[in-house]
Amino acid sequence: MGSQGYGCSSSAGGFSSSKNEREKRKTKTAGILRVLPCSVSQLLSAREHRDSFFIRDVELNQVTVVGLIRRSKPKLTHLVYSLDDMTGPHLEVIQWVNLEWHKDPALFGLLAPTCPKQGEGHSGIFWDCAVVQWTHCQEAAYVQSNLHSEAVGHLGKDVNMNHCVISPGSYVKVVGSLRSFQHHRSMVAFNIRCLDDFNEITSHMLEVIQAHLHSDSSSYSRMNNETSTIINTSHASDPATIGFTANQRQVFTLIKSCPLAEGISMECLRKSLKYLSLYDIRTCLQFLINEGHIFSTIDDFHFKSTNL
Repeated sequence: MGSQGYGCSSSAGGFSSSKNEREKRKTKTAGILRVLPCSVSQLLSAREHRDSFFIRDVELNQVTVVGLIRRSKPKLTHLVYSLDDMTGPHLEVIQWVNLEWHKDPALFGLLAPTCPKQGEGHSGIFWDCAVVQWTHCQEAAYVQSNLHSEAVGHLGKDVNMNHCVISPGSYVKVVGSLRSFQHHRSMVAFNIRCLDDFNEITSHMLEVIQAHLHSDSSSYSRMNNETSTIINTSHASDPATIGFTANQRQVFTLIKSCPLAEGISMECLRKSLKYLSLYDIRTCLQFLINEGHIFSTIDDFHFKSTNL
């Protein structure tokens, strides 16, 4: 299946923009063009801020989900699906139907009079209502055999929605965007495709994990850069840290900067130094205690600097 691109553009309205505004526009456009693999639970728990959704610090513009159609409900202008990927509650997926196709009689020549059934050596035909494209899907539900004649009968009238409804029990991949209306979240689908290979379910979940880990690594990278700046500044002004390793310097700086009388707790150290293992933190603490730079206070899990 060929790849598709989605995006939008806007004009400046005749007014000159500053460099910062242009940079923001470029960043926003880059975000719009990004398609992020997600699970249903991530979408339902994503943080909402000013009509935008975020997973950690990543803004959600276009997302993909893979799951099982539990229910389908055709309406006058759109289709409503209940999607389940086993990670949380069901997600409502809305697909708006392009009603322009029935105005062109030439398109009816593309419609087959009957839908091939399974067991006859043919795949069923699935019509993607949103983008008017043809794909193969054995799970698509076509309950009418006279598709061509009934479509012609609806020329200039409402489209019969039963011809483009995906049957419950079908595994699909959905590309769309997350929306919220009256505190109810749903996904507006740009494209819905039935899965030809169940390995796509596994590959999608791996893509979700990869995207999640990439987001974590970016956050840790920023945290390391900020911590590195603090450590370098303190190292330049504190001769007591000369000869320390990077980890020892980070632990010592946090302990020394704590204003509490009982000192900093082990739990606080772990939360502040998430990128260090518990073993590394304990090793640094033991070194600092042995060298006389810190001491334990109210218990063995609270520490204070001797260099006040």
